[in-house]
Amino acid sequence: MASSRHNPRRAKSHFSYTINEVAELYGGHRQTVRHWLGDGLSPNDKGKPVLIHGSELNRFHVERRAGRKRPCGAGELFCLGCRVPRRPAGEMADFLPGPGEGGTLKAICPTCERMMTQRVNALRLAQFQAELEVTIRPPPEPIRESRQARLNHHLQHRSMP
Repeated sequence: MASSRHNPRRAKSHFSYTINEVAELYGGHRQTVRHWLGDGLSPNDKGKPVLIHGSELNRFHVERRAGRKRPCGAGELFCLGCRVPRRPAGEMADFLPGPGEGGTLKAICPTCERMMTQRVNALRLAQFQAELEVTIRPPPEPIRESRQARLNHHLQHRSMP
């Protein structure tokens, strides 16, 4: 199977598909579709060949996708390493202002010790500040040297003996 995430609207709602057609539609194997039938995908009827309605395929994939979501609670960031929301180590996070009102919140996962990041706006930042100790870091200094100045510098050093 190419990807475990399928477009929930790929199947035409008013068509019926055979197992082979469903496998071809999603770029998978017939056996994968049979596993889906065991996991809650309902065929049109119990007859042969097995036919699956497009609206049923779409419903099945919407429910599977919704079941895998892991929304973050108050004071939690999503850890890509652990694949679950977690509160940061030491209940601390850093905020790096970005353009406009928002910025990036960074913290360390207490379990796998990887960096967790999340883009936040001013309202969401206030919610995190109520839950965690948030340190606001200054934005990085902009690069002042222009492209033309770098090019001139490069050309001067090339022409020297």
